[in-house]
Amino acid sequence: MYDPIRRPNTDIAERTRLPLLMDIVIKRRNGLFGHNVARLRKDIPAHQALQRQIDISLGRLLDRT
Repeated sequence: MYDPIRRPNTDIAERTRLPLLMDIVIKRRNGLFGHNVARLRKDIPAHQALQRQIDISLGRLLDRT
């Protein structure tokens, strides 16, 4: 049975025109992950992969090494 006092997060987000809380958490978690990977040494594969993704998203040509 539907409880009139309880509302799903999607209803609240729609009424307030604010993003869903889970979307905010995911965005911040991904930002923190990217920050931590960017701080790794340049010879670490995760750092290199992040750099390549940034280059691709900015339309930079990739070197073949």
